[in-house]
Amino acid sequence: AAVSIDMGKPLDTNKEMVTVGASNFMSGLLFGFTGSYIFSQTIFTYRTGCHSRLVGVFIMAAYLFVCISPINILSVAPLFFLGSTLIFIGYDLLWEWLFDIRGELFFMGYFVIFSTF
Repeated sequence: AAVSIDMGKPLDTNKEMVTVGASNFMSGLLFGFTGSYIFSQTIFTYRTGCHSRLVGVFIMAAYLFVCISPINILSVAPLFFLGSTLIFIGYDLLWEWLFDIRGELFFMGYFVIFSTF
């Protein structure tokens, strides 16, 4: 829903569920972690106009590097940068979900969303 709201058009949920299911199945076969979307990464790449699948390949390569690297990435990365990036992404998504969507929902629907935060 978050990605669909940000894109401004509905997603093909059947295609998305098949993709997530297939990736979780392959991850399970290789003793990896199962998961779902990385909303912030998806929204970030969409907003920058990058519609290439190479983004996923680069993310996979970065994760692989972090996993096999003998260097602890958190010991060399400035923690304030990581923290501020997370706060910025969280604030941006919160603002969109609570305030930018206000005029597109019925009052009761918006009330339910707002009251859960």
